[in-house]
Amino acid sequence: MEAYTPDPGPASGVAISAEKKNGFAWAKKLIKEAPKPKGFSVTAAKRAMQLVAGQGKEPAALKVEPDGSFTIELVQAGKVAAAPDENPLTRYFDMGKREVAFLHLHTYRDRHGKPRAYYKPSASKGIPLPLPVGSPEFLLAYAKAVEGEKLERAKAKTPNVKDTFRDLLRLYLKSALYSKLSPSSKRNYRAILEKFCQKYGHLPVSQFSRRHASNMLAKLSNTPEAANTLMKRLRLLLNFAVDIGMIPANPMVGMKGYKSEGEGYHDWTEEEIAQFIARHPLGTKAYLALMLMLSTGQRRSDAVRMGWGDVANGMIRVRQQKTGTPLMIPIIPALQAALADMPKGASTFLLTEYGRPYSAAGFGNWMRDRCDEAGLSNCSSHGLRKACARRLAEAGCTHHEIKAITGHKTDAEVRRYTAKADQVLLAHSAFEKLQDTNKNPKSANPL
Repeated sequence: MEAYTPDPGPASGVAISAEKKNGFAWAKKLIKEAPKPKGFSVTAAKRAMQLVAGQGKEPAALKVEPDGSFTIELVQAGKVAAAPDENPLTRYFDMGKREVAFLHLHTYRDRHGKPRAYYKPSASKGIPLPLPVGSPEFLLAYAKAVEGEKLERAKAKTPNVKDTFRDLLRLYLKSALYSKLSPSSKRNYRAILEKFCQKYGHLPVSQFSRRHASNMLAKLSNTPEAANTLMKRLRLLLNFAVDIGMIPANPMVGMKGYKSEGEGYHDWTEEEIAQFIARHPLGTKAYLALMLMLSTGQRRSDAVRMGWGDVANGMIRVRQQKTGTPLMIPIIPALQAALADMPKGASTFLLTEYGRPYSAAGFGNWMRDRCDEAGLSNCSSHGLRKACARRLAEAGCTHHEIKAITGHKTDAEVRRYTAKADQVLLAHSAFEKLQDTNKNPKSANPL
């Protein structure tokens, strides 16, 4: 037996006879049993075996060197299959037809007359290959180049999931968690997170720390509401990153927001409500809009969907668009009077001038104009929801009773709406108790 470097004959795409298929089976066995030191390429060995068997030669053994290089020993009718002085490089350049043996292989001689070989698929950068063609070094480099190109093609078809915020947001927007949000929440979450990714989307999530989050939010400290909103959205996004295994823990868990100096949407006072009614009295669409929101305590996205189909047994049925919470709200006399002349066939109570239901944003803009007409530039449609909660609190309703109307989930949410009213009621109650004590003093040391 003698070491043999296979002649670069037909490779993939060539019809294989039954005898050659048996040769392939024997070749696989040789590769399986051969040692596999670091640097040895099974792919290159298989391709070399394929070339040998494709030329009708029989591999007898596979000799693998400690550095990973290898030679194939052949037996062919008891003779050496190739003369030792045969030069694969010379044969390759002299016999041009053999250039098709390796797909995307390009060879030439440079200006110094030195032979060069490159693996170069169309529209791709060429990868230099060692010579001679067909040598173990060449076969190993060629196999790696082919596998690398296949990997690049696979990457182009399958998006590469990295750990940047931009990649994380892309996965989140396709998740079931995001799909379950209401349309308005989807728009809000997406707008905030996409704006964040415009500046920080290239940053790796795996290296994002609590210190990074604090520094980012500090830049928004002049607008605490915006900073707190971003903190909530990022915390949710990082929770999702934990769920999908991108990071082991959320560094923003437990972070406290900035104290807001403002009070959010302006809460309509009773004087402002009276001023609006003076400009838009009973019988106008603006009055109906006012009463729908003030009497039900719902968001504008829910008010624009209310219609006669939601009314039954003196109550109006609501399924909140934002949270999906179902509610049954009694129709108070003021709202009943506003609905008295509304046509029964309309799809909703509030219709545009074209007879179509309002969108939430469209209604908000229309209500903005009606407030301006009444000289109430500080008031908005959402402030009526706060005014309803305030009225309920001033009437002495408990937080549970208020939540039954507004649909809030927690007492903390209700307190944001009713803090002033609660303070006034508690102050009155405190002084009433003080007066009772003064009228009926009790001894500090009763006998």
